[in-house]
Amino acid sequence: MKKRENINDLDENMKARQPDSNGMIWHDANEKPFRLCGFYWYGQDRTFRRLPLQPKYPISEAVEALCNHTAGGQLRFRTNSPRISLKIETLNIGRMDHMPDTGMSGFDLYIGKPGRERFYSVLRQSTHDGSYIAEMFNVKEHGMRDFLLNFPLYNGVKSLQIGLDADASIEAPQSFSLSRPVIFYGTSITQGGCASRPGMAFTNILSRRLNLEVFNQGYSGNGKCEPEMAKILVKINNPALFVIDCDANCGDAGFAERLPVFIDIIRAVHPVMPILVMSRISFGKEAHRGITPGNITPAPGLRDNFRIQSETVKQRRDNGDRNIHFLDGSKLLGRDYWECTVDGVHPTDLGFNRIAENLQKTIKKLTGLQP
Repeated sequence: MKKRENINDLDENMKARQPDSNGMIWHDANEKPFRLCGFYWYGQDRTFRRLPLQPKYPISEAVEALCNHTAGGQLRFRTNSPRISLKIETLNIGRMDHMPDTGMSGFDLYIGKPGRERFYSVLRQSTHDGSYIAEMFNVKEHGMRDFLLNFPLYNGVKSLQIGLDADASIEAPQSFSLSRPVIFYGTSITQGGCASRPGMAFTNILSRRLNLEVFNQGYSGNGKCEPEMAKILVKINNPALFVIDCDANCGDAGFAERLPVFIDIIRAVHPVMPILVMSRISFGKEAHRGITPGNITPAPGLRDNFRIQSETVKQRRDNGDRNIHFLDGSKLLGRDYWECTVDGVHPTDLGFNRIAENLQKTIKKLTGLQP
């Protein structure tokens, strides 16, 4: 007689889970009804990585390393659990002397309805080894709440489990305001350097305020508009908007040739999708232009980039592409821009908040969220 199969042995999801000694049950981040956001290729590769494990086009060693950083990754869910803990294994990539560990390697948690989330707690990763358990939420009151968990900006995550009370209910999060995602491709500033915690990266601020899924494709020092990157990123299905924010990484003579090719590749796949080309933010030392001429003015390549980008967009609009736009990034930090960075280049939380505030109207208009 054929052995009778037990469905629990065939499907791990069918097994009844036993609470741990603290009365918690652990859930994988990819389980339903949790919504994992910001990792387009997760369903294919089952890894928290911003590019496919085996890209069809060659990428640089630096981008290969940086795409394992989980900038822009989010987990959204609803639960009535009065306690939430994380069981985490990170890559432990290292530390920087001008960015807090809480931004590099921490998770932060927000609570509230979409568009009205408020910060609750941050994981202070520097006190832990690569594998650890950390409590993020603990209250006395039960009740269904909306949660948003942001992933680290400058570290990788090997595994993530969510610990909830054994008797807690879990529900899917509310829908995004727009079913189509927004892609930001760019630099260390795009990636989130040097925010004090993940939720303060400007892409995450915009994601919260506008209730959008955002794919953060910022590559610290290596967002250079290579055509191979365009060929990979156009595989992201049906985006509402593609933002190109590479100016600060492209102070070389080849940018004038690469930018049009990069846009051509996008346009071949997405002929009418809005494209926004942004010039870089103002750097702190530029507030002193004229005091010591020649020492603190921007490098010629960076000065030329504004012209390259604005003229490229103008030419394309003149030729009939009315869905490509240019934004002067030097205005994003406001009139006192020198107060908005940690090192003269990378924004503080104040700087990132200014960028998000000043981009918000443009993003809403280009995605159709606002007429």
